[in-house]
Amino acid sequence: MHVRRERLEPRRAVNRLLLARSCAYVGALVAGGYAGYAVSWLGVGAELADQRAWRSLAAAAAGAAITITAVLLERACRVRSDDDTT
Repeated sequence: MHVRRERLEPRRAVNRLLLARSCAYVGALVAGGYAGYAVSWLGVGAELADQRAWRSLAAAAAGAAITITAVLLERACRVRSDDDTT
């Protein structure tokens, strides 16, 4: 990992990579779904429309945060090549 400068066992690195990749996909789906749901409540004169729109935007932000965190974990599991000096 990048923080401790330790090498992971290959099995653990692959497990974390798969977890990160699946979380990135699911987080993107959640963010997109809830953002679309929030947009569908804009301009609606229902009683709870504003509350539903704000809660949906909060869920979309949480999905985006999951996606960003998963992509960072995926980058941390990247294997350096021999000619990569940075």
